[in-house]
Amino acid sequence: MSALASKKLAREVAELRASPDNKRCFNCETLGTTYYVPQYSIFVCTQCSGIHMQFAHRVKSVTLAEYKADEVEHMRQGGNQVAAYRYLARFTPDRDMRKPVDRNPQRIRTWIQTVFMDKRFFSADAPIPRRSTDGAAAAAAAAAA
Repeated sequence: MSALASKKLAREVAELRASPDNKRCFNCETLGTTYYVPQYSIFVCTQCSGIHMQFAHRVKSVTLAEYKADEVEHMRQGGNQVAAYRYLARFTPDRDMRKPVDRNPQRIRTWIQTVFMDKRFFSADAPIPRRSTDGAAAAAAAAAA
């Protein structure tokens, strides 16, 4: 892959990471995601990335790793919001366990085990809203609703 193509993909990864849905860690909601978990197509913080690795999940740095075009396409199709629709489809915050927003490692480990390994809240049939690539069109649609 050419240096120009690599730079373009790196720029796109940075843009995907900076999108509102991916700015916060999927697991603990910490602001600032530094890693990507391809298996679940989620962006996570440094602490949660380490715990994902304990489960043998592949983790890639969003700033240091090089990405191939198909990986970036997978990122485009996924992200934290899409993962939430699938992996948290049957999650009810008032009834089920709480997200580990206190960043307690044991709670994060339990959360990852429950959400991704046990798939307690998962639904393959969960409807995933279409994303607009045009922010103005999305804002107009939201205003019309």
